[in-house]
Amino acid sequence: RAGYEQWRRYYDDTGGYYRPITPSSFSLGRDLHLDLGRAWIELGLTLPNVPKITLGYEHQFKQGEKSTLQWGPVGGVTPSPGGVNGPNIYPAFKEISERVHILRLDVSHDLAGWEWEDNFRYEFHDLKTTRNDVVAHTFGATPDTVVRFRDNHHEQSAANTFHVEKQLRDWLFVSAGHLFTTVNGAASFNQQTLNGAGAPALGDAWTGGPIILQRDAHALSASALFGPWEGLSFSSVVQTEWTRQEGFGNVDLAFAIPIIPLVISDPATLAANLDRTSLGEHFALRYTRIPHTVLSAEARFQQERQRLFEQQTGGPEPFLHDTDSTRDVKEYRAGFNTSPFERWSFSAHLKRREKQSRYDHLVDVPPPGHAYPAFIRAQDILTDELDARLTWRAANWLRTSLAYQLVASDFHTTTDSASDGVTPAGASPGGTIYAGNYDAQVYSVNATLTPFRRLFLSTTLSYSDTRTTTAANGAAFVAPFRGNVWSALNTATFALNDATDLLATYSFSLADYGQANAAAGLPAGIDYTRHALQVGVTRRCQKDITTGLQYIFAHYREPSSGGVNDYTAHGIFATLSVRLP
Repeated sequence: RAGYEQWRRYYDDTGGYYRPITPSSFSLGRDLHLDLGRAWIELGLTLPNVPKITLGYEHQFKQGEKSTLQWGPVGGVTPSPGGVNGPNIYPAFKEISERVHILRLDVSHDLAGWEWEDNFRYEFHDLKTTRNDVVAHTFGATPDTVVRFRDNHHEQSAANTFHVEKQLRDWLFVSAGHLFTTVNGAASFNQQTLNGAGAPALGDAWTGGPIILQRDAHALSASALFGPWEGLSFSSVVQTEWTRQEGFGNVDLAFAIPIIPLVISDPATLAANLDRTSLGEHFALRYTRIPHTVLSAEARFQQERQRLFEQQTGGPEPFLHDTDSTRDVKEYRAGFNTSPFERWSFSAHLKRREKQSRYDHLVDVPPPGHAYPAFIRAQDILTDELDARLTWRAANWLRTSLAYQLVASDFHTTTDSASDGVTPAGASPGGTIYAGNYDAQVYSVNATLTPFRRLFLSTTLSYSDTRTTTAANGAAFVAPFRGNVWSALNTATFALNDATDLLATYSFSLADYGQANAAAGLPAGIDYTRHALQVGVTRRCQKDITTGLQYIFAHYREPSSGGVNDYTAHGIFATLSVRLP
């Protein structure tokens, strides 16, 4: 088998939006797009009583420019303090040239009732990027100062997966597997500070490389499914993982003065090592002896220990961090599915997830005036979820369902005290705080109709109400994030004859997550309305040839961005599919 595909993805060259200034948004005036594609070939050998072998090669590529969210500040305006540091809304973009070569070898065989499978994958990755970020703009024709980053990344990686399984008894199934991965990569970068005309300017001129990364990881798993009891089955999975990662690199945090010309060198050496081990267990029960009812219960546990070492010697801000951390996750789920009547069914489940993270900072030598992140000592996240669904098959041609979901998460964080140098209490008094809360409710209704054999109709309506709050610590510019989303999806398929199908889809979505918080800080959130219509025809010309023609219309409005992201789109797509003997 072989194939080739290529497509283009377009990006918006407009940055952020800030209503109090004029203009309220900026554009790069560039046609930002990426050309992506892949070519692949696969050769296989399948013969009786010998292992099945598949050899494959794939080449992937990506070339072009895309927008980024590293927006630059717009100064010289009010309400910026002193007209210097304005809102970060000036757009940025990144040039990308990426090539990936992938070689695969898959072998599988059935021997003495055991199914053996081994999958090997080798990948060579070459990535070059150039990023242009505006660091100062005061409403001139061109930005005042631009920082250009050039990055080169080369990586070789390999992975091998081995899997074996067997049905030992009618009531006992076992399986086991091993995964090994290794990565060897090298990177370098170069940074220049330029003026609006692209000439060297006063500012940072950082360089780095080679920066070396080596990572090895192993994962072992074993599972079993037991069912010797009538109506009751039990399954268990145990998996352990180990990862070792080493990173090392040299950088020069230089400062350039082009007028002299002079480059003030400031070299530094960086190292980062990571050791992580984890153990996970999953247990599940399923009971089917109650008529028309299935009961289920699950429990998942994960224990993880991590040692992280980070160090910079030299440079303007040397530091040293050596941290031990542990993570304990517990998840419980119980549910049922029942259909006491022929046309009615009801299902529901409850789930609770507890995640506890603890950090022991063995050595912490931060740069002067910096405490983050070593002052964080613990984080606890508790999530509860309820999901329920009622289905009614009113007739053979009509099926409806109602669904409801509730999700609630609470976040608690424990920190050391941190001084801001201004208030006696400091930026944080330390201890455990109620750091945040997330609540979401989702309602949906669906109806599926087949009034006669050739016509299929389906509609889904949904509404969600969500809210996220954080510990603002007295800061007015941190506002709760809340809003609603309404959506609808309607589809229709009509079989005109045995060879021709007519298709139509209409979707609608509306969100009101905008925030009027411009007086205290940048307004966050989004308000939008989107309509999309798709109609088409598919025809089977012959047994192995299928053609299709589709028209798509989309209409989008986003008041929260001042209309700069609004669009109306038309699309025509023609397809031809040929199946070779």
